[in-house]
Amino acid sequence: MIFRIQAALIAGGFTIAGVLLGAFLTFHFAGRLAKASARRDAGRRLREAFAIELAAMDAVGGVKDKDIEHLLQSAFPKHRTAVTEFAFYLSPPEREALERAWRNYFEVGAASDSSTTRWARSEGTIQRASK
Repeated sequence: MIFRIQAALIAGGFTIAGVLLGAFLTFHFAGRLAKASARRDAGRRLREAFAIELAAMDAVGGVKDKDIEHLLQSAFPKHRTAVTEFAFYLSPPEREALERAWRNYFEVGAASDSSTTRWARSEGTIQRASK
C-alpha cells in the first residue's frame, strides 16, 4: 500500500514536471515563431516598398535618366517607413549595415541635381554614372 502511494506521488511529480516543461517549451517556441513570422512580413513589406520603382526602372524602354531621380525621391518616405519597420527585427550589426545602406541611398538622391545626374545599368543594378 505504501509502495503504491509512493509510486503515485512520483508519477504525479513527473506528470506535473512534464506538463510544466511542455508549457514552457510551447511558449518559448511560439514566441520565436511569431517573431520570425513578423520579420518575414516586414521583409516582404520592405521588398514591396521598392518593387514599383524597380519595376519602372527595369521596364522595356525604361525610365528616362532625368525621371529616375524624381521617381526615387518621390518614393523616399515610403522607402524610409519600410526600412525603419524592418530594422526593428534586425540584430544591432545588421541594423547598422541597413542604416548605412539607407544613408548611401538617401544621400545620393537628396544631394543630387536631377538635371545633371546620369544613371547607368551595371550588373543588373542602376547606379549613378560618373560624368
